[in-house]
Amino acid sequence: MVSRDRAEVSSPSTQETAEVAPSHILRTQRYTEIQARRQRGESISHIAKDLALDRKTVHKYATAPTCPSPTPSHRGSSLLDPYIPQLQTLWEQGKRNVEALWAAAQAAGYPGSRVTVQRWVTRHRRHPSVDSPPRRPKPRQVAAWYLSRWDHLTRTTTRPLSLILTDPECQRVYTLTHPLHTIIRYRRSEALTTWLAAAEATKIPELVRFAAGIRHDEQAVRNGCMVIWSQGIVEGFNNQIKRLKRIMYGRARFDLLRKRILLS
Repeated sequence: MVSRDRAEVSSPSTQETAEVAPSHILRTQRYTEIQARRQRGESISHIAKDLALDRKTVHKYATAPTCPSPTPSHRGSSLLDPYIPQLQTLWEQGKRNVEALWAAAQAAGYPGSRVTVQRWVTRHRRHPSVDSPPRRPKPRQVAAWYLSRWDHLTRTTTRPLSLILTDPECQRVYTLTHPLHTIIRYRRSEALTTWLAAAEATKIPELVRFAAGIRHDEQAVRNGCMVIWSQGIVEGFNNQIKRLKRIMYGRARFDLLRKRILLS
């Protein structure tokens, strides 16, 4: 997951990065680090605790002769699959009518219904073709992509994300995002020190400032990763008071507002 060494991994060229999926990069880095730690004599439990991983995951990477590959997920076959190349050719020629495409597929031997062709056309109308330039995503969209697992993203999402990750700095930030998300979600505060060191080693100004902010109040951040309590109740009372203030604006003085707050 995260280490000082991983943060300093040299970035490949733009062409090579575009051809290699970021999920493969993350798996390779994880495999290399776990293998190196095992050779230094570290135990499975210690590595799992330090990297905020499950022991079974660490054991799989430590005992594998090569970097494990993910289990491929296959879409169910369709009667339309053998005729998709022909439909794609007609689509690129500008023939977008469902009836015309269905007739062409039937002439080629397609035995299925019009609905399947309609669904294929709908997908192509909603999503831009591979050759067309993608729209520039909004920062909020990119943030959501960074926090999602690669195999949970759609095809129209992975393409712009792959283009973003051709930038070395964006790739380093992506590599560090998932470990921090795991630390917060699964309350692995013991891995926070390693993550902060890796973030500072990137020399990326935004990450360095973010890490400095955490170190400024590190104990509070660790408590937030360790305990289930939060200031949510206090924030709820604050919102309730603000709501009463807005309702009573111009209608009553402070003494009545005070009574309403205390009685509520």
